[in-house]
Amino acid sequence: MPSSQLKTLSPGQPLEVQVHETGKTYPAKISVINARVDAVAQTVELEARFDQAFFA
Repeated sequence: MPSSQLKTLSPGQPLEVQVHETGKTYPAKISVINARVDAVAQTVELEARFDQAFFA
């Protein structure tokens, strides 16, 4: 995620994860936000959990 969007992110926030190989998009929620910004890429790493109800 671009570090410029760090202020707008919060745990529990919904997002969509796109799998490029299949072209499919899945609903998820942010579970962890890494506070360290990659100095070269200017990105921040997140972890997200998929909505289990979507896969039921």
